Amino acid sequence: MQQNVISYYPTYALLDSIMSYSKYDTLNLYIDLKGIARPLYMEHTRINIVESTKMARKTDSSFFTSLLEFFIFHKNYALKRGIKINFYVFYELGESFYHLNIDKKYKANRRIDNMPGLDKVGKEIFNDVIQKNLILIEKVFNKVPNIKIILSNHLEADFIPYYLIRNSLVPVTDNVCQLVYSNDHDLFQNIILGNNVYQFLKTKTKRVLKSGGEISSKYLKHECSIPDEYFPLIMAIMGDKGDGIIDKVKGAGEKTVPIIIDELVHLVGGMDNLYDNVFNGKPIFQPDAENETNDKVVYSAIEAERKRSTISKNLKLMSFELLSRYLDNPPTTEVTQRRKHIYNVMNDSTIARSEDIYSALNKISILVESENPLDILYLNKNINDYKF
Repeated sequence: MQQNVISYYPTYALLDSIMSYSKYDTLNLYIDLKGIARPLYMEHTRINIVESTKMARKTDSSFFTSLLEFFIFHKNYALKRGIKINFYVFYELGESFYHLNIDKKYKANRRIDNMPGLDKVGKEIFNDVIQKNLILIEKVFNKVPNIKIILSNHLEADFIPYYLIRNSLVPVTDNVCQLVYSNDHDLFQNIILGNNVYQFLKTKTKRVLKSGGEISSKYLKHECSIPDEYFPLIMAIMGDKGDGIIDKVKGAGEKTVPIIIDELVHLVGGMDNLYDNVFNGKPIFQPDAENETNDKVVYSAIEAERKRSTISKNLKLMSFELLSRYLDNPPTTEVTQRRKHIYNVMNDSTIARSEDIYSALNKISILVESENPLDILYLNKNINDYKF
C-alpha cells in the first residue's frame, strides 16, 4: 500500500495571500525535496516501506507517487487561479566535496544514521528504495512540462534556488512570485535576492517569510531591525551547531549581534567587499581595524578572524553567494561538470507524451492511484508552446 511521505502542504488561502503581495501571474516553486519529505525518514515509515518492498517483491514507490500528488495539488491551484506554475525540485546526493574541503567536520553530526527499527538488510533495502525512487523522479518528471528536477551529486543542493534566481536561469520578472518550500534557515538567504522571493515555513504554525528585515528576527528569535543582506555574516559570526560549525566569535549571541552588526559591516567595507575578499583569499579587515572599535565583541571578531579565519571560513561554508561564485568560476573539471549538469537540466526542453510515461511506469509495475493524474500536469495556459 502506498504511503504519503510528503506533509509540506500549504492551504490555497495561504498561497492566495502570497500571490496577492503583488500582481503575480506566475508562481515559481522551489522545493527542498528532502525537507518536504521528512516523514520518509521517520522510523515507522522506513519500516513500512521496507516491509512493503519485501512483500510485493518490487520497489515501494511511495516517494515517487507522493511527489506526483504534491505536484497535482499545486497544479490544480494554478489552474483554478488562472496562473502559470513552474516547479524546481532540488535534492543532494552524497556529501558536498566543496564543504568538506573547507572543513571535514561540516555536517559530521548528520553522517551517522542508525535507522532505528531496521536491521542491516532492512537498511540496505531502504537505501535502495530511495535511490531507485530518486532516479525515477529525475527521469520521469524532467520530461513533464514546467518541472525541473536537479539531483546535486556531491554538491550542497540548498543553494540551487539562489543560484537559479541569481543567474536568471528561471523567469525573474516582476510578475513572477519566487516561493521556496523549506524549513531550513540557510535558505533564508534566497530572500536577499529581492522583494519577489518568499519562503514558506511549515513548523508548528505555517508562516511565510519575506524581505524587509524579517530574516534576522526569525533567525535570532527576537524582533530586531537588520538589513536582510547582512544575514550570511550573522550566521558566520555565530556559527551553526546544526551544520557542525561550532567555531564562532566569542560573545556573539542573539542579543549582542544586532548591536555590533552595523559596525562589523562597516569594518569589512560592506557585504560586496566582504564577499570579494573572502572569495579571493584576501584579509577582510584592514591591519589597524582593532584600533577603530571600542566594542569587546567586535574586537573579538577581528581577533578570531586574524587567528583562526573564523568569519571567512564560516562564510565560505554558509554563504550561497560564495558557493555560487565558486560554481561560476569552476576550479576543476569536476566542478565544471556539476555546473554543466544544472544548466543541462534547465535548458532541456524535451517533453514526453503522458501516455508514453504511463506505459513506462506500467512496465515497471508502478500504478498511480488516481485516474490519469499526469494529464493534469500537461494542462497549461501556454500549452501550445510545447511540441509533442
